[in-house]
Amino acid sequence: MKIKNLTGYMLGNERKIHSVGTQWDKQDTNVWIAPTLSMARKLMYESQKNPQVVSPIWTTIYRVCGQDVVCTKSASGLLHTNKSSKLIVDRIVCHEVPYEMLEQMDNNIINKIKRETRGNKR
Repeated sequence: MKIKNLTGYMLGNERKIHSVGTQWDKQDTNVWIAPTLSMARKLMYESQKNPQVVSPIWTTIYRVCGQDVVCTKSASGLLHTNKSSKLIVDRIVCHEVPYEMLEQMDNNIINKIKRETRGNKR
């Protein structure tokens, strides 16, 4: 189906940050779009709740818009398109980093500082 004025929600994480007003991707790739904010929130929380089962861990919800985007609808209700370059980031809806990820990030920073400190003593 071709959606004339698409507005949906996409999930992101710390590996690639998207900016408001930019294309989701420069080149077309396959992506999933949640048609509602509640569905996007559910997907994000599920990924954070079971990081061993669900991969990747989503931390950010973006609202995206696009014109004349060809999509298919999955049985779960998500929209799929291979025209990700037509999607523009409209706004960042929320950003939530799970406590475990923050703790791991802190540990990585502490370990890096310790390594650098040991290297400076030599």
